[in-house]
Amino acid sequence: KNGQELYCTLKSDLINVFDMTQNIYVNQYEMEGDLLTAFDVDEKFLSVSKNGQVHVWRDEEVAEKFKIGENIESCVKSPDGKIVSGGKENELKVWDLETQKPVFTSKNVPRDELDIRVPVWIKSVTSPTSDSNTICVGTHYHQY
Repeated sequence: KNGQELYCTLKSDLINVFDMTQNIYVNQYEMEGDLLTAFDVDEKFLSVSKNGQVHVWRDEEVAEKFKIGENIESCVKSPDGKIVSGGKENELKVWDLETQKPVFTSKNVPRDELDIRVPVWIKSVTSPTSDSNTICVGTHYHQY
């Protein structure tokens, strides 16, 4: 919160919250499923699993759950309070947390020179600037 906490996601599906001003762990959350990442958006704390399950936490309890697809490989928050996700055969999407629906879905690259569909495999996404219209994507197949 306010850039003072670090969320450490562990292979054991635990999230440890480290307070960087006090240099101590202040909380721990347990997640169901294969944990991918955790972060805060506004006053909400979110955890995301690789199966696409998003948990919205309030007061150390899961207040809401929703699904953002299957085979999620990367999920981050954007500067405008939305979340951006993608994965194996899961197109890049920008999600509105209030409606829990995508507000943008990318399209795959064109078919290759043999007219064969190129598989989708988004490995990483980031929103590197304060401009919410800029998203960088890394793929398994190195498309450009």
